[in-house]
Amino acid sequence: MKYKEQIKCIMQDCDFNGIHKAMTAMNIQWTYDNEKQVPSVNDLKSIAERCLNNVAYSKDESAEFACGGFEAERIDNILELRFVLERISPLKILLNPDNKDELARKA
Repeated sequence: MKYKEQIKCIMQDCDFNGIHKAMTAMNIQWTYDNEKQVPSVNDLKSIAERCLNNVAYSKDESAEFACGGFEAERIDNILELRFVLERISPLKILLNPDNKDELARKA
């Protein structure tokens, strides 16, 4: 399936209204001209499509792009779109020796 067709399918299948409802309920805001507000459904669609296009037409063998909570990925010429509310990893603490004491206190 061509990238254009994959993007069309993903954009039709994605529940942008549900994402918008979740963002509204959690008061997740983006900044527009120095003003914070929950993005519109059209803004969500625009960013999602930009993410997908960035990975679809990247010169790299596999590609990832993230913006505004959306993550797009291309592996073996298949596109995927995710909306991620939070990503948690111990790497921030593990890679910064000054934070290891903080990790020990929380354990």
